Amino acid sequence: MNKLDDSYKNYSVSHATLRTEDLVEAFESFLERCGFDVPEEKAGKSDYAVEIEAMVRVFVHVEPRDKSYEAFVMKLHNFFQDQAREDNKLPSLYNKDDYYLNEVLFDAMNDIAPDGCYFGSHPGDGSLFGFFEIEEDI
Repeated sequence: MNKLDDSYKNYSVSHATLRTEDLVEAFESFLERCGFDVPEEKAGKSDYAVEIEAMVRVFVHVEPRDKSYEAFVMKLHNFFQDQAREDNKLPSLYNKDDYYLNEVLFDAMNDIAPDGCYFGSHPGDGSLFGFFEIEEDI
């Protein structure tokens, strides 16, 4: 896979926002401007979903490969969502946008990072995202 050259070391892609929609737009635009493919959006499971699935496997001896398994997990999730709807205390089981940003786009950006760099937030400013040099511990 092609990588960015050294001129992108310490290069800022986005700043002053942590909104998912802003970061997705900035990262996708950067990939397009630099001639890289924008990854396809893929649905993912939140940590909450993983916890529910673990509980299901413990209390109901169902294998994850069973077709009924996914339906059962969704019914369980919907039950909890219905119970907590007024309080709005439970996170979404499938948060597609957050998963896409944190798992798909961040991986794509890290894959093209210049040698000796990572893609992420700046150590001194959590809302500044870009390609920063990896500092060696002394």
